[in-house]
Formats: sequence, C-alpha cells, structure tokens
Amino acid sequence: MHFDKRILMQRSKIIDHLNLISFGLVCLYLFDCAWSGAGRWIMFGPISIRMLLLGLAIIFSIPSIILNLKKIFSNIYTICLLFFFILLVINAIRGFIAGHHQEILLSDIKGFTYYAMFPTLLVTLNSKEKMETAMKFILAGSMVLAISTLFIFIDYTSFHMKIPIDFTYFFNRRVFAVNPMGSYLLRIFSFSGLYMISGCVIAFYFFLTRKNYRWVYPVCTAVCLFSIMVSFTRSIYLGLLVCIVSIILILPFLRKRIKEILSFIGTSVIVFLLITMPISIGGSVNYLNYSIEKTLLSFYDGEATDNNEVIEGDDGIIPDNSSTNNSADEIQQSFKITVESDNLRKVTLQELNEKIRSNPLFGQGLGAAVECRTSGMTEFFYMDFIHKTGFLGLIIYLLPVLILIGISIGRLMHGNINESNLMKYTLLASLLAFMAFSFFNPYMNAALGVTMFSVTMAINSIDEKR
Repeated sequence: MHFDKRILMQRSKIIDHLNLISFGLVCLYLFDCAWSGAGRWIMFGPISIRMLLLGLAIIFSIPSIILNLKKIFSNIYTICLLFFFILLVINAIRGFIAGHHQEILLSDIKGFTYYAMFPTLLVTLNSKEKMETAMKFILAGSMVLAISTLFIFIDYTSFHMKIPIDFTYFFNRRVFAVNPMGSYLLRIFSFSGLYMISGCVIAFYFFLTRKNYRWVYPVCTAVCLFSIMVSFTRSIYLGLLVCIVSIILILPFLRKRIKEILSFIGTSVIVFLLITMPISIGGSVNYLNYSIEKTLLSFYDGEATDNNEVIEGDDGIIPDNSSTNNSADEIQQSFKITVESDNLRKVTLQELNEKIRSNPLFGQGLGAAVECRTSGMTEFFYMDFIHKTGFLGLIIYLLPVLILIGISIGRLMHGNINESNLMKYTLLASLLAFMAFSFFNPYMNAALGVTMFSVTMAINSIDEKR
C-alpha cells in the first residue's frame, strides 16, 4: 500500500513538472505573439518558432489534460467551442458539396484550429500567479514591438536612415509593414499591433496592483500609444477606443482608487506628448493631427470604384508615392490612397450584403467568395462569416464573448472588484479591442486573435476558491 502511494506521488510529480514546462512554453508563445507578427523570425523548414512552441506546449500538457478531462469538458467555454467546431464541419461539408474554392475553404478552417490550445491553457494558466506571469510576457513582447517601432520611426524621420534597416526582411517575416510615404512621413503597421493595446491594459492592471516601480507602467503605455498612432490604421484606433470605453465603464466601481487611476492616465499622456512633440517638430509634420484626419476620412462619401484589384489600405503595403519632398503633397497622396481603399471596401460590402440576403440564416457554406475579392480576403470578418455560416453561425461564434460579458457585469453588480476579477476584466477589454478591429480585418480567425480569445476564456475559468 505504501509502495503504491509512493508510485502515485512520483507520477504526480512528473506530471507537475511536465505541466510546468508546458507553462513556460506557453509564456514564450505569448511573448512571440505579442511582437513578431506571424512568428516567422525563426524557421525550421516550414515550421515557425511559434508553431514549435505551441506544439511542444500542447504535448507536454497532455498528461494534465487527461487527468482533468472531466473539468475541461464541463467548462462552459469548452462546450461553446465544441458547438463551434460542429458548425465549422457542417459548413465545410456544405461548401465542398457546393463546389466552392477548396483553398479558400481550407483557409476558412485553418486559423480556427488554434483553438486546440484552449485545453492546454486551462491546465497551465490555472492560478492568478501563473496568469500574471503570462501577462508579463505579453507586456514584454508588446514593449519589444513598441520600442522597435519607435526606434525605426525616429531613425527614418529624424536621422534619415543613418542606421540602415532592411524593411523587406521584416515584411517577408510578417513582423512590420513599413511604408515610407514621404521624407518625414512613415507608416509602420505591426502585424501584432493589437497586442500593444493589450500592453496598455496590462500596464494599467499592474499599476493598480503593484507597489514597486509603478512609474514603469505609464511609460510602457505611452510608448505603446505612440506606436499605435504611427500605424495610421483606423481599425486599430477603433480597437483602442473600444478598449478605453470598456475601462471607463468600470471606473465608477473603482471610486476609491480614482486618484491612482488619474495619476496613471495623466503620466501616460504627458510621456506620450513628450515623445510625440519633438518628433513632430523635427519632421515638420503633426503626426497626431494626421492620424485624426486620416480617421475622419472614414466618413468621406466617395464614389465606389469598379477596380477589382485589392488596394491595400489598413493592413497591407501602401506603395511609396513620395515623388516630392513637400509634406503637404505627400499627405494628400496618402489620403487619396485611403479613399481608394475605402471605395473598394464599399463594393465588397455591397456584394456581401447581396449574398447574405440570399440565405441569411445558414449562409453559403465555407469557401464562398464575392466577385470583387476572388482571393477570399474580404477584410470584413463578421460580414464574411455571416456570408458563409449565416446569422446562426455568428451567434454560436459570439456566444463565449456574450458569456464573458455577462459574467463580468455580474461581478461588477455584486461589487466584487478584487485583483483577480480586475485582471479578468482588463483582459476582456483587450479582447473587445481585438473583436472591434476584426470588423474591418480578418484577425479573429488567425493565430493572434484566437490566442487572445483563448487566453481570456482560460483566465475567466480560474477557480478562485482553489
């Protein structure tokens, strides 16, 4: 009997060690997601470092998953994901029978397979301490991205590339899309850019829950905000706005800490201006004003174009149209490209609406495409998802988010704003930013979006009593 007990203890220790290794790999995976875009900065043949980290994390977590199968399958978010995958299988079959393009069909499924990480996250991010460690890795990754963006921007606009940087290298590895639009105007779209919004809310959380080195967190927020600004990407601005509004909504429940919150906001804004103003003066361009004017172009009512070629706008490469050094001409040229991009989006929306009206409940099946975007990349994630799976599919997809929001409202109404719940809410605010961004860009059906969705569901599954 004593011998059997000792064997069980040894087995338990081995499983715990394997789970700890898996947790370390998960943290490295999250760090990679937060800065490296597609994770292709290191490749092992066709396998990226990100795929390797996640694959090993899943493998090392298998013993813990087997031991916790009952808990995993009784988890409300696991149940939602099972229904979602049943939906995908049914619509994949429908799309195959309808003869839809198989490459588009496979791409519709590929990104969602990253939800396979969810059981691993459930067994590794199973305590507040571990989740905070994972959040620190996300913050660290977002800071690597933000500081790199700041360095490149200053090097280009203030020093005219005295430190040569191969932009093509970063684009080919899907880290940055660096687009010179003139002598002093540079657009840096980071493929992991949304994680800088996560960096802001994580910094906010740690500022409120830590006593040492608190000044670091407003500085992190300011650097992230500057890097978000110079993306000149309206959908990221929308995500940031949604995140800010989500945080504002909980401020009445944090009245006792309002001075700390105002201190965080004020310091972040001051540092942001200290970064932005010298760079704007040096480049003779008001970058903050330019980002606002570019956003206002969203309300420009231009005529739609019949051009069927994809004009990259918010997340692709803008051609270098800097034929002059006159900043005003350069800015006007970039505005023209933005309007052309918006016109293509209008045509895309019109075609999507027509397709949806033909079968609004169940959609056309996976692999379906519209005529103006034969590649299947329609940009409008939710509209495209309704087009393929119907409103029924969208409801099933959004069900976990609705549950997360409902549970968070319940916690707020009961006045239960402890550190654990504040952590859960801040990550939910980050997820909502991802969801808002995805209205204009397909992000939530790719590794980066699925990862944030999975992390948010996992952290909201932490049993506080344990």
